[in-house]
Amino acid sequence: DLLGLIPEDIGARYYRGVALRKLGQTIAASQLFKDVYEENPQGVWADKAVLQMAEAYYQVNELNLAYDAFRKVYDKFKNS
Repeated sequence: DLLGLIPEDIGARYYRGVALRKLGQTIAASQLFKDVYEENPQGVWADKAVLQMAEAYYQVNELNLAYDAFRKVYDKFKNS
């Protein structure tokens, strides 16, 4: 709840999504991760958000969405 008090901070939104995912609210968490990614796709939090979003989609058995998110991460980091 404390992370919701500073909604304009992108890092706080990311960690709020992580907390929601740990609490089993994966749909709400994936939406927060999507918002973080769409706000700044080249930013510091974008890669982390896409990976968390992929894991959240996988957790709720949305395999097509999980694949798309994992693919974004793979395409960016092919050499790792």
